[in-house]
Amino acid sequence: SRVTISAPEVTTKTVQGNPVDAHECEQGWIYDSGQAERCPACDAADERAWLAARLTQSGVAPRYLDVTWDDLEMVEPLPAIKAASERIGDVLASGHNAAFAGPPGTGKTQAAVLLARAAVSAGASAAIENIGRAAMRVRAGYDQAGGETEAEVVRRLSDVAFLVLDDVGAGEAGEGKLELRLLYFITEARQSARRPTVITTNLEPKGLRDFLGSRVANRLMPLEVFAFTHGRNFRTPAGGTVWRP
Repeated sequence: SRVTISAPEVTTKTVQGNPVDAHECEQGWIYDSGQAERCPACDAADERAWLAARLTQSGVAPRYLDVTWDDLEMVEPLPAIKAASERIGDVLASGHNAAFAGPPGTGKTQAAVLLARAAVSAGASAAIENIGRAAMRVRAGYDQAGGETEAEVVRRLSDVAFLVLDDVGAGEAGEGKLELRLLYFITEARQSARRPTVITTNLEPKGLRDFLGSRVANRLMPLEVFAFTHGRNFRTPAGGTVWRP
């Protein structure tokens, strides 16, 4: 016979401490006809908690942790990127790179995070890094202990299976050369290892090529450029803000 906790509402917390909806089970197990089976609700909660932890470690901002493709209007070029996320195994194996170029708020970072989520779900390692901020941390470390060295940044971002370099080309003028130097060594290592990289940028495709220069651009080949020119701004709430009723 099926054995469950008799309380009408039981909220089970998983091993990782992630709360699940109220349901009945025996410490994450269900017993049916003498057979012990894992509780599907608890297992699903564990998987969500594991994925959120991996994405957080990968550098995903909290506001992107629960983003799904349903949160984006499927305007060009998002359908093609979504299709690629569903073939993430092929992307990981190919070592082919992509650039998402377009104005702020057009969904570039969200799409890149969803690709990273797909990679993590497939069991691969992933990292998301704002390369301009990484350059600032390295420069700050020149004069004080505790900052990352260039070698540490390059090694950390070269070794993951899937990498997103966010907001490329947005660094301050003083960081530009350092940013490009980091990009050169990271992309060189990743190209040699056939590991895919996605970069996002507010620059137009031509402006991105000019910023990267031939040395970095050649180390991103083969490269697919997706132009985010659909004109939507996903940062503007559809229902307005709470400031006006």
